[in-house]
Amino acid sequence: MIYMDHTVTIDRPLEEVWDFVSDPANNPQWQSSIELSDQSPSGPIKVGTLVRIVRKFMGQRIEVVLETTVFEPNAQFAFKSLSGPLPISGSMAVAVTDSGTEVTYHGTGEAAGVHGLGETIISGLVNKQITNDLKVLKRLLESS
Repeated sequence: MIYMDHTVTIDRPLEEVWDFVSDPANNPQWQSSIELSDQSPSGPIKVGTLVRIVRKFMGQRIEVVLETTVFEPNAQFAFKSLSGPLPISGSMAVAVTDSGTEVTYHGTGEAAGVHGLGETIISGLVNKQITNDLKVLKRLLESS
């Protein structure tokens, strides 16, 4: 099992951070491995909205469809994969702090067919990518 738990504090108002991170169209701007991110149906996100993500990971093109399972504006959203090579579920939450807006990402994944050292390596790569992406998110939003 792969566990992902990451937090970053962004010196911007909560609503601004929420509007950016909850819009799938913005994913390629701060998640370096994502080439495409779109949703179906178009319009406001809600429970049941599907988000298709195309990314490069370990030299491979990977397409994943995520279903929105929770959507609480200005608070949190959660998702689970419906397709793709790595079954995942996760959530992103925002909260006001004295220093700005705290963004917390939690997720779990299962590297199907990969156990032991292989899963440890994949877990390390995934968690490093998330750490780097959150740093990019912080720089991007704080510079706007």
